[in-house]
Amino acid sequence: MGPDSDDALWGHFGPENGEVEIVNDPPLHWQPVAPLSTHILHQPSRTISVDSSRPYEPDAELTKRPYYKDLVDVRESVFKIQSWRENQLETICSVMDGYDTFNLMPTGGGKSLTFQLPAVVMNRLKKQITIVISPLIALMVDQQRSLEERGVNTIILNSESTQHHASLLHSHGSRPALVYVSPEKIITSSWLQRTLLELYNQDRLFMLAVDEAHTITSWGNTFRETLSELCWLRENLPNTPIMALTATATVQHREEIINTLCISRCKMFTMSLNRPNLNYVVKRKSDRNGLIKDIAEFIQSKHMGQTGIIYRQSRKDCEDLATILTEAWGIHAQAFHAKLEPEEKKRVQAMWQRGEIKVVVATIAFGMGVDKKDVRFVIHYALPGSMSEYYQETGRAGRDGNPSDCILYYQYSDAQWLMKCAFQDGKNELASKQLRADARRVVEYCLNNTDCRRTQTLSYFSQEFPREMCKGQCDNCRDKSPINWEDVSYEAYDFIRLAEEVHASRQDATRIMLIDTFLGKTGESVKNKRFDQLKSFGVRRGTNRGRAERLFDELTCKQVFEPHYVSNNNTHKKQLTEYFLVCAMRSLVCSLYRD
Repeated sequence: MGPDSDDALWGHFGPENGEVEIVNDPPLHWQPVAPLSTHILHQPSRTISVDSSRPYEPDAELTKRPYYKDLVDVRESVFKIQSWRENQLETICSVMDGYDTFNLMPTGGGKSLTFQLPAVVMNRLKKQITIVISPLIALMVDQQRSLEERGVNTIILNSESTQHHASLLHSHGSRPALVYVSPEKIITSSWLQRTLLELYNQDRLFMLAVDEAHTITSWGNTFRETLSELCWLRENLPNTPIMALTATATVQHREEIINTLCISRCKMFTMSLNRPNLNYVVKRKSDRNGLIKDIAEFIQSKHMGQTGIIYRQSRKDCEDLATILTEAWGIHAQAFHAKLEPEEKKRVQAMWQRGEIKVVVATIAFGMGVDKKDVRFVIHYALPGSMSEYYQETGRAGRDGNPSDCILYYQYSDAQWLMKCAFQDGKNELASKQLRADARRVVEYCLNNTDCRRTQTLSYFSQEFPREMCKGQCDNCRDKSPINWEDVSYEAYDFIRLAEEVHASRQDATRIMLIDTFLGKTGESVKNKRFDQLKSFGVRRGTNRGRAERLFDELTCKQVFEPHYVSNNNTHKKQLTEYFLVCAMRSLVCSLYRD
């Protein structure tokens, strides 16, 4: 996210109810000629209430720092920003004073300024370099473009870097203010490690900034061995402050990031992640043609000619939907996925950013690092892998602060697909367990048609959000129909007893088989497995199928039913079939139903 986007959302995001965690003031001992010899354990934090409708006034003590005038001069002359936002100055002063720092801000809250501004100041004062560890080339390129437009010398070190780029690190005349590298590059390149040590010993290294630090947790299951080696930075560069920045991190994820980077003595700055201009809606999927019709008519009626993103699961899905929207509905859409050639990716992204393409149908390969403020809608055609991914992806809408729509379509097969992925690709048991837990949390979010969507989402990040603060900006808060509490424990017990009978018969049963048997439906698979002979067959005959499906899914989310997967080796392509076991009992299962 480039600096331009940092200025876009000021005054348009939470916390309206607002709690911002501010650490106690660091000691006034800044010395621009020598790094600190130790990192000081962070002080106990204090919580203050922030009214986002009022101009933000930073702590007066922070404005007395010896470097404050330099910060203001560069902020105004280079970044063209006239005022501070919550936690910006606090975070900047923390790293300028030599502290390791953790910065949690909502998308558009000004995160990039908190490392780019001090990097430029220290480059001017001492010719020092800031190393930015970034997960995606697109993110690096976008920030480099934005910084160079402002006259800030910036380079990217990757496999395409030339010897000239490398020599700039040692140049005394035109040393770059910021150097972008990937986590893999900084871990695997012995040349880069030697260079960092040389810069460190020459007092030419100011800071290490880990941008989009949540990828340490979301990608860590795949790249665990590489990411765990990032502790090399703290071990070998002990007096260089490390800053971790993210817009999405639960308390558990924060701890994991801190442990991975070995910055246990960091100062932590957190803000509400509420985005009040986003409208959240969850819809049950219809059949494929009906779903595409619903999406197309929504765009035509509300966002025709405006910019949006539609997320799908696979390359073919993206290409098919983009073609249908363009040819059948006159919506100019283009597919974007990991299999595109690099030049094609750049072309599609550039055309979308210029407004020549209005809608991108993409996998999760698209979005991170995209700096476009006028995205009016984000549609999830299928479930995201976790609530963190969902927040991150919906956060690409409405960065200009104007109203924007976030629509999530749900059906059980999407959750089934996520669960299967958790068992495939050689994932270890711990990683598989976490992926399944993440998928269950998303399903719970979709099934919950009573609680405020913001309350649900922010609770995932351990943040409280009163329902009344939503102000009707989600489907559940707008729905004024009566809510009835129902005790469904007897129905749940019947489902569990049925599943136990199936298990006792030494037969495997899919979700559809169990629901059909529960409802007394004598389909072919039920007859073939002789489930119609079970004592519990048709125990809830006459129950609405949608109700039975929801009850089954609720029991699965609560891990009463646990899926397991059996490989079908009879097919040309290896497939997994999902069956269910009863793995836990609950004395009472309650749910909310609307009339």
